[in-house]
Parts: sequence; structure tokens; C-alpha cells
Amino acid sequence: MSVSRLLKAANSINRRNFSNDAKLWNLMSYRFFVPLQTRWRDTTGNGNLIDSVYYDTMISVAQSFVSKFYDEKDTSHILTDNNYECREGINYPETPLAGLGVTEVTGSRLKFAVGFFKPKTDLVEVDPTSIVNLNLHGNLLQADDVRKIADHYDNEAAVLGYQATVIKSAAAEGIPLALEEGLKLIFINGEYPANTIVNNSRNL
Repeated sequence: MSVSRLLKAANSINRRNFSNDAKLWNLMSYRFFVPLQTRWRDTTGNGNLIDSVYYDTMISVAQSFVSKFYDEKDTSHILTDNNYECREGINYPETPLAGLGVTEVTGSRLKFAVGFFKPKTDLVEVDPTSIVNLNLHGNLLQADDVRKIADHYDNEAAVLGYQATVIKSAAAEGIPLALEEGLKLIFINGEYPANTIVNNSRNL
């Protein structure tokens, strides 16, 4: 079997294991949220959001989070895998929330989970910014604020995204210290791994 086929097989297994992890579908597992503004022109004939909305949102949410802890101009994001599983379609004019979490850190490689949560059926046009202090660039929330959101949004994601990316920094090897501190806040799978940084400055 060729190397490319082996990689595809490995990615397929990773995605399957990923989507079987119940906590990744749970709203309370997330701490960083971004409101998603849906548009009619981004829907299919049956009213569901088109694929590109999910892919674009996964990328932009991760970049928005990184930029809050490290200058985006000093980093580059190399996307190595990007996929999602849909259990329930999201429609216009719903205002879902995208929750971002980190499930794995290996050197400079990160695995992100992005859960898309729909407003409860009787609150289709709820404004998430009126529930907690949430803006369109995303916010880190405390558990109490996430519980407030849970009163207005489905607690199980309608869609779960999987994204693997490599963070490259001009000034650091591995994950920059400032960014690592942020990643610890949204790490989902137990305790954040130790010794993920080989050398945080090439100038030492």
C-alpha cells in the first residue's frame, strides 16, 4: 500500500474515533464560542447550510482563537485535515454557535474540535450576544456563562468538525508559550500534555 493510501486510512480512522467521542458533541465541553451568522445564499435547495460554510467556519474560528494569544502575522496555519459529521442540518435564519476545543497537541500539530450548536426550537432567532458578553470574533467563557448558553442552545452539537493543523511561528519552535497558555484553557481531553515545546525561541 502506498504512503498516501496509508495516510488516508489513518485519517479515516482518526475521524471515526473522533466523532465517536461523546464529550466532543457536548456543549459544556467547550469554552471558546463564536456566533455564526447564516445567510440565505449559503444554503442548499432544502435550506441547509452548504459544506463550505462549515469548512470556512472551522478555519476562521481556530484562527480567531490563535490571534487572541499570538500575533497572527507571526504565525502560519498549515491545514493537514479538515472534515465534519452532520447529525442535524443547520438552516437559515438560525443563529448557531460554533464552539472550539483542542483534543490533541503533538509538537506544532494541533487537533481542533468545532461543535456547531443550534438554538432551541422555540428560540430560532435568539441573539447569543444578549445572553453573555459574546462578540463575532469569539470569546473565552467561564463555565457559568456556558451554562447560560445551554439554556438557549441545544446541548448536543448538530454538526461536529474535525481539523488538524500545524502552527508555524517565525520566532519559536513548537507551540509559542503565549499560545500554549491559551490552548490549555480549551483543552478537552483530560490534562494538557507536558513538554509540548522543544524550544520557544530561536534566539536563545
